[in-house]
Amino acid sequence: MAVVLFSLAESRGEQAWFAGLGDLPGGDFYSSAFAVSADHRCVVGFSVSHGTSEDGREAFLWTREGGMVGLGNLDGVYGAYSGANDVSDDGRVVVGYVGNPGPGQLANSAQIRPFRWTAESGMVVLKDLLDGRERGWAEAVSANGNTIVGAKENPSGDGASGDFQLESFRWASLTGMIGLGDLPGGWVLSKGHDVSGDGTIVVGNSSSSAGQFGEMYRWSLPNGMQGLGLLNTDDVLSSATAVSADGRTVVGYVADRDQVEKAVRWTAEDGLKPLWASAGAGDSSVAYDVSGNGERIVGGFREGDGLNRAFLWDGDLEDLDLKGLLINGYGLGDALSGWELEVVNAISTDGMMVAGRGTNASGLTEAFVAYLGDPVRERPSFQGLGDLKGGVYESGASAISADGLTVVGYGNSGNGIDSAREAFRWTAAEGMVGLGHFPGDFKRTEATDISADGDVVVGFGLSSVEVSFGGGLQVFPVQRGFTWTSQTGLRVLRDDASPLLETAAMGVSENGRVAVGFREALISDIYFESQDIEATRWVDGGPAEGMGDFPEGFFSSLARDVSADGSVIVGAGSPLGFRQQAFRWTEAGGMVGLGYLNPGDRVSSGEAVTSDGSVVVGYSQDRTGLYRAYRWTEETGMAPLRDPGDEGDTQSLADDVSSDGGVVVGWYEKPDTYEPSGFVWFEQWGFRDLKEVLVEGFGLSEELAGWTLESARSVSADGTRIVGQGINPDGQREAFLAVLPSEVAFPVILEQPQSETVTLGGTVTLSAKTERSENLTFQWRLDGVDIPGANGADYTIPIAQRFHAGDYTVVVADGPTWLISEPATLTAEPPPPSGSRLLNLSTRALVGGVNKLVLPGFVIEGSGTKRLLLRAVGATLRQPPFNMTSALGDPWLMVGTNEIFENNTGVFSSIERNNDLETSENREAILEASMAIGAFPLTDERDGAILIDLPSGLFTAWISSEGGEHPGGVAIAEIYDVDEAGSETVLTNISTRGFVGLGSEVLIPGFVIAPEGSLTLLIRVVGPTMDGDPFNVSGVISNPKLTVYGTGPNGTSILLFSNDDWGDQVDAAYTEQIAAQVGAFALKTGGRDAAIVLTLPPGAYTVVGSSADGEGTGTGLV
Repeated sequence: MAVVLFSLAESRGEQAWFAGLGDLPGGDFYSSAFAVSADHRCVVGFSVSHGTSEDGREAFLWTREGGMVGLGNLDGVYGAYSGANDVSDDGRVVVGYVGNPGPGQLANSAQIRPFRWTAESGMVVLKDLLDGRERGWAEAVSANGNTIVGAKENPSGDGASGDFQLESFRWASLTGMIGLGDLPGGWVLSKGHDVSGDGTIVVGNSSSSAGQFGEMYRWSLPNGMQGLGLLNTDDVLSSATAVSADGRTVVGYVADRDQVEKAVRWTAEDGLKPLWASAGAGDSSVAYDVSGNGERIVGGFREGDGLNRAFLWDGDLEDLDLKGLLINGYGLGDALSGWELEVVNAISTDGMMVAGRGTNASGLTEAFVAYLGDPVRERPSFQGLGDLKGGVYESGASAISADGLTVVGYGNSGNGIDSAREAFRWTAAEGMVGLGHFPGDFKRTEATDISADGDVVVGFGLSSVEVSFGGGLQVFPVQRGFTWTSQTGLRVLRDDASPLLETAAMGVSENGRVAVGFREALISDIYFESQDIEATRWVDGGPAEGMGDFPEGFFSSLARDVSADGSVIVGAGSPLGFRQQAFRWTEAGGMVGLGYLNPGDRVSSGEAVTSDGSVVVGYSQDRTGLYRAYRWTEETGMAPLRDPGDEGDTQSLADDVSSDGGVVVGWYEKPDTYEPSGFVWFEQWGFRDLKEVLVEGFGLSEELAGWTLESARSVSADGTRIVGQGINPDGQREAFLAVLPSEVAFPVILEQPQSETVTLGGTVTLSAKTERSENLTFQWRLDGVDIPGANGADYTIPIAQRFHAGDYTVVVADGPTWLISEPATLTAEPPPPSGSRLLNLSTRALVGGVNKLVLPGFVIEGSGTKRLLLRAVGATLRQPPFNMTSALGDPWLMVGTNEIFENNTGVFSSIERNNDLETSENREAILEASMAIGAFPLTDERDGAILIDLPSGLFTAWISSEGGEHPGGVAIAEIYDVDEAGSETVLTNISTRGFVGLGSEVLIPGFVIAPEGSLTLLIRVVGPTMDGDPFNVSGVISNPKLTVYGTGPNGTSILLFSNDDWGDQVDAAYTEQIAAQVGAFALKTGGRDAAIVLTLPPGAYTVVGSSADGEGTGTGLV
């Protein structure tokens, strides 16, 4: 789903701006703009230069460089009254009217003439109307300024009575003025209102047989005047006010018998259509202009509150309040501070500049112009909204206006009582402002909802009621629903049944005309008389209208929210069986139950509904009392917002939904702590913790540091602004506002990762298929923890281990937006028995001095003997191709057994020793065995080598220095199993004790597994455990680390696994178990030795024993 605040025509790279156009000197302060030139340089209209707006108008032309300049009124020849209606594309030609003022409409004025103005000629009346009898005015001009349209007098009778009829005209510089006639039927009357860019299409209104008061028309040179019809059978008028530059789109309005106007749009393909279908029954709107391609339309609308507002319509977005667009979309809040935009009369050909009329910060009527340049892509943000002064610090937000500009809820103003709550209204400009209390001693009000424009607030509070009691009057608190506007302040919602019955308003329609909630109802039946609550609505401030309950119910119902036009209401009622059930109410269908989320649930409630009434959200409660958030549509019924597997025994409740149903907010309990936390649900993202979205998705970690977001209570119509209540860093409950980006492109996972089973030591790949790969980033997680380096759409585990088992997810991100995949479970199974064995151990280490011996050790198990090849390599390493100048020059090799006594002392018994291969008695057999197992040849036979058959037991080899020219250096100790496969004796424990240095002096054992099948090994690098009984080795490495490398493509070394501080690892218990099972000595509990259990396939591997901190050295055992 894409959450979009507005769409854009192609931008020119200029920043958006807004300007009031001011006023001509003299007379009342009043101006209004009616047209914008295509090049954005000029705006025309009228301003009062003397007298009032009725008798002192003067046409003006405004530019950013020169400001507002009056165009005059022909020095009183035709009076002191003029106005500009249109301007050519280049701003050089202005058209309008000039004449004497008359009462009311221009058609009733005594002498009104159309004019054409240029800088060279000044104001010139069209010459065809200078006979003194004909009147008229110019409404529009073509792009090049050569064609003008409007209305002129068509005289009837002798003219002495002043009666005349109007006819549309088209004036061209070559043809002069031509009357366009009218539509068939009705009286003779037509008015031309606009002309296409090339001057060939004219639109307007004409009398006809279709409409009682006229029909909109489209005139063209080949086809003449054609009526465009009406919307509905009860319409009495339609009128075209503008046509697009290409002539393909006509806009205007229709009016019904109650004089309610509706903005409309006509194309040849679609016919006549309303701009939007969601307006309330009493709403009025008129379209006044259209962009050159017909995609953007501007005008004015008026809702039930009677306030006029400017709109800009886009085919993708339907109606948009212009002020909200300029503030939210273009960041012009400062420029618009104090302004109310009443109507947009004009839009430039490219749709980027608009002009009209509004009320400025001083309350005066002033023309304005706005350029819709590069939009401000509102950055994600978060802020606490503060608190009312006085009382304890506490506030909570309950609702946000559809345009996202106004928040309501409650604060604590005290007034001498610490617990006194007061309804508030918050805007960015004014901050949090209390709405007051009802008169009397009881100080408590709370705001629950707000109209789309933020002007109408509803809620409830305590009112003081005097009641005769015990022979006197006593004052009791009674809860009363209220409405609030800036004009009226708090007003109690009427309930004519009884002043003692309580009421509350819980929701209000977007136009502010319909409030819903509940009232106490007096219920009587044959068994008892009691008071209960009844779902209620209030229309246009009228008395409470009870909505009843389900048939045969317990008569207890509550209305929670209402659709934009007031026609759909949701809440909860009580059907038979004392159960509470969510309902959806319409005038035609009454109260219809929505059921329950799960069989056996006994309570459900509808908490909020979309603007069009099609989507309901709320909660369903099971028999154990746990709430579960749901989303309802007619197609799906109740569907859980949260995966039941994630909920466990925690709760969730949905509080509000965006206009299109794509974003839902509410609260839930965290599974680990059961603490309440706000959530946001997206159609594409699914259920997400709100703070997690803001911090991880949009990088607001600093803004949210120390905050706990307890609940998300409301969301703006476009789904980008969320309000609720949280605990701030000071531990106080505070209302908050979170802003998501105005345009969010959600990644889409087409194929989720699939669960897999892998054999230990085997290879497995997890994959997520997305709809696109460009601009996306990936991060795989195991049990919710990021896996370093796992940053592709696929994640491959080349050698699977026990610790790889678990639940895998992948976070797919597109800039600040992200999506977490469904979990895929990886199960690791032990490999089948195999014939693989350890073929050799080779250890590279530093040799020299008492503490720098290399001591490989090994265990032989089984019957018979094991033939081994042992080598001490140093001198060969100094030769090509190794050329290691730091190698030991003359190593000395010995193999034997260690006998350990009870006092922890021991004695080494040598079995065989060798200093130089060249002096060995079985030199040829050694060379033959080396070749057979693939060992590299010893090119310097000062290296030591032993070929020996050994029985079962524990053995140690000693590698030391013989002295000579290079008495110390790096050497390799090697142990090879040269028996054929299937031998009854095996090597089960191979270790090397040596010096662990820095850089090239780290301890590096290597080993080979062959021939086929995986082998499970315990690999350890021991230091701290040897520093004490029973080993008492001095100078050990204090904090070792082990790293295991395998062989990659082309013989390269690749890092496979590593371990530091074995006791801190998740698999520590299993490692300890295996060590005991194979008879390895125990490591210090919680110690800093390194250890890991791996199942490895056949191949050559290297273990690096090093210092974890990169600084320590000492003796280590691998």
